[in-house]
Amino acid sequence: MVVVALTIVSALTNWAVYSAVREASQSAAADLIEHAVDITYTLSSGRGSVTSLDQKCVALASAYHLDQIEVYLCDGRRIAPRSAGQARLPMPDSLALQSACAGEIFSLNDGARGQYQVLAPATMAGQQYVVIIAQKSPALGRLATVSNILMISSGLVCVALLVGAFVVAGLYRRPLDRIRVEINAAGLTGEDAEGAVDEMLRAYRLTIAQLEKREGELAELNAQLLGAVDDVGRVNQFLVNSLDSGVVVFDRRGVVVGANDIARSWLQQSGVPTIELGANYREALEHTPGVMRLVHDALFSGRGASTDVEEMTGEGRRILRYSALALKSPNEAPQAVAIVITDQTETARTQKRLELSRQLANFGEMAAGLAHQLRNSIAASMGFGALVKRDVCRKFGESSVPEAVDSLLRELHEEAALVDRFLTFARPLTPVFDRVKPDIFLRGVLAGRYSEKVSASVADGIGEISIDPLLMKQVLVNLIDNALRASAETSAPIEVSVVRAGSFVRFSVSDHGHGIPEDVQGRIFTPFFSTSADGAGLGLPLARKIVELHGGTLDFTSVPGRGSTFVAQTPIRGEVPAARPTLELSPS
Repeated sequence: MVVVALTIVSALTNWAVYSAVREASQSAAADLIEHAVDITYTLSSGRGSVTSLDQKCVALASAYHLDQIEVYLCDGRRIAPRSAGQARLPMPDSLALQSACAGEIFSLNDGARGQYQVLAPATMAGQQYVVIIAQKSPALGRLATVSNILMISSGLVCVALLVGAFVVAGLYRRPLDRIRVEINAAGLTGEDAEGAVDEMLRAYRLTIAQLEKREGELAELNAQLLGAVDDVGRVNQFLVNSLDSGVVVFDRRGVVVGANDIARSWLQQSGVPTIELGANYREALEHTPGVMRLVHDALFSGRGASTDVEEMTGEGRRILRYSALALKSPNEAPQAVAIVITDQTETARTQKRLELSRQLANFGEMAAGLAHQLRNSIAASMGFGALVKRDVCRKFGESSVPEAVDSLLRELHEEAALVDRFLTFARPLTPVFDRVKPDIFLRGVLAGRYSEKVSASVADGIGEISIDPLLMKQVLVNLIDNALRASAETSAPIEVSVVRAGSFVRFSVSDHGHGIPEDVQGRIFTPFFSTSADGAGLGLPLARKIVELHGGTLDFTSVPGRGSTFVAQTPIRGEVPAARPTLELSPS
């Protein structure tokens, strides 16, 4: 009865859908025929302000909300529209074309796809034409598709129900057939047979009751196990979300089955949309092809690998390491792949600091060994030069002193200054902090030293800052001198500014000169490296050393041909913070 009822309901549903599709298709075909009559009349009579046949077809299609209008000669040649970029309708068959040329209105309808066409005759300038009018109705096509799906599904359901009914009937008949066989085998008849049947039925009911009891116990145990699994899953998710690293897990088909919060956050900042569970790795990681390649190789080769990606965020430069780990079965086949994302920014900075420390240590040893010899030699040379100059002045007058003697003394003084700079950079420095006002400090740096080409500004509300004025003056003087040399061929001013950034103060020096070549930007803080022919290569390393002794950072950005900006950032209170903010600089 149930099967019959479901079959009837399915048939009625299919008939209703089919009737609706047929009625809608007939209505759409009729409307298209009415439009065809009006359009052929318009084309034949030459009504309208548009003279071009192409323009008329486009205008009429727009007016009647049609997909396309085409005009053919009776021999099958299309004469409108002529635009090469215009999409064309399928070529009509010769029978439909000849019928339209004979004066009939011919319909070509595909209700399953929701496509309708009408071929109608038209006479223009004494010539017989065929006008093809096309209209698509995707909604009717989808409705027809739904009707077919319902018909197929109802048939499958009926077959499944019939098979199920036969199976259930067989299960119910099996115990009775077994009882009948055993009674016949025992040779029981009459009351004896009836008593045996009752005994068997009681045993059967007792067995069923025991099975139902066991089923209830199993269901309760299964519920407890599921609850324990849920608890383990929640604990596992909590532990994964508590990690400092991001984790994304893909199954062996490459489908996302898990991701913690920090991985979602980092991937979003890298341009990846929200990681959705169930998404394929190609879709989820299409914006990061390097990471997608890691997952692909781990899935199909079982090899793990890693790659570092450097990117700019709202907090500055960041280096993320993506490591692919293949989770294998005992037969070494990849069962899943985990992408572990770790922030390597601080590690990279530490490595750079260690490298710089090693370089500084080597330089300190070298400078200590040379300082004694250089100072002695320079002092002796300066002494001899002074004696020569004095003797010449006594005998011949000051005007008779050879220019070479003065040049020699100047060179010796410059060499002495260079040795002092070596020693200053090599020996340990201890800042002597003092409370100063930024505007007064900046005026002291610029006073009597620089021309009007240097413009300075101090933001309001900074208050007093804690720095070593002598050391920080040396930093700014070095940066301004470099900016002046870089922009010597331009009239653009050097911009020096002081602003507050949270608990830090930023000293910026910007120029509009030739900039720093990209291939040397990573080496400008290396001791003894200089892009200037007469430079010692110690100014910027010493400046960075002083700023870092203040608990700050010295960073820069440079665009070749447009200029550079250097920013020294130090704590306002002169205290080294636990975590220093990273600068994101914009080119000047």
